Amino acid sequence: MKESYALKFKKELNEKNRIVEFKRARFTSNSIIIKKRRLFSKIEKHITIPLERVERMFYAKSNFKNQLSLSLESTLTTGALYIYLKDKINKRKMYCFFIKYDDLLTVHKKTIEMIEFYNEN
Repeated sequence: MKESYALKFKKELNEKNRIVEFKRARFTSNSIIIKKRRLFSKIEKHITIPLERVERMFYAKSNFKNQLSLSLESTLTTGALYIYLKDKINKRKMYCFFIKYDDLLTVHKKTIEMIEFYNEN
């Protein structure tokens, strides 16, 4: 059975605008939504970061070599996505949350291209 043009267009639209959701964040094609929750509270506060306002992103895969080299040379840690902004959002210029490497690879290609991966060989 042949697919109609409308059905093909709908599939392409859903693929472009798909939302990838994780425990701490939600990735869309043009923004990152970080889920923040206060301690001892069930109320969540969402912080929306448009990709246009992101200066750079940094991620180091969690392994022994990266853990050792990052601990010696900087205050960064492995397994966390660091998002540095051009201007402040909610009085902060940097956001950080932990995410698995395999999960990070499932987000949009546009977002992955912005991430600077740390590799110590």
